[in-house]
Amino acid sequence: KGTKLYNQVSNGKVKMPKEDLDYQMYRRSMLTLKNADYYQYEASNYSKKNKECLHNLHYWNLNPYLAFGPSAHGYNGVKRWWNYRSLDIYISSIKNGKLPIDNQEILKNKDHYNEIIMNGLRTSKGINIENLNEIKGKVSFEGMISKWPQLTIKDGYLKLRDNNFMLLDEITSDLFI
Repeated sequence: KGTKLYNQVSNGKVKMPKEDLDYQMYRRSMLTLKNADYYQYEASNYSKKNKECLHNLHYWNLNPYLAFGPSAHGYNGVKRWWNYRSLDIYISSIKNGKLPIDNQEILKNKDHYNEIIMNGLRTSKGINIENLNEIKGKVSFEGMISKWPQLTIKDGYLKLRDNNFMLLDEITSDLFI
């Protein structure tokens, strides 16, 4: 809600494809890219081997990053902050010797856990279960794997079987605490 596309669909200006056609187009795209030696390394990106977008993977792996510029976000593993949107306020803060940070949030264990789920499951590598165990204690996914046959555990990683990202959002939200 609140996006231009959502409004255009709601107003009938844009017609979305039926779910079956959407799925067929997705499968055809996957096959075409696979036949061209591209592989899907995360939900919305394909690449040749060793040509992945390291910028995106940096975020999905929850590595720290700095915030430079108006509206930019930063993350240090414990807290997330965001800079002022206004260029004038951003510049004024810097001129006054202050960081241009508009606000911040300290992430709780629940937030860390859910972010590992949300970001890790969208990658073909999946989620290192040990990272979840460090936050929540021993975690079992047997019930979820029974409910969602798209999930699998391989080499200590919870992931989507065959990169089946079609139900990613539903599965992810079901795994949240």
